[in-house]
Amino acid sequence: MGSSSSSFPPRNIYLDVDGKVQKVVFSRHCSPCDIKELLCSSSNLPRNSAIKIVNPEGALVSVDATMPTNSPK
Repeated sequence: MGSSSSSFPPRNIYLDVDGKVQKVVFSRHCSPCDIKELLCSSSNLPRNSAIKIVNPEGALVSVDATMPTNSPK
């Protein structure tokens, strides 16, 4: 048995950027810096932007490969 990509399927999160939903796909192997760069790129933000993600209850969510996924809605 070898490892395969199906063992670690890609993760998706959805961002609302100026009323348009952007899908961001990343691997569980991505570093927090890689994910932050993807978020900035998909949101047209400078790479040195501060990123803060909150859940529906308003609690902060860490920007890393273990963060929960969401839906386009």
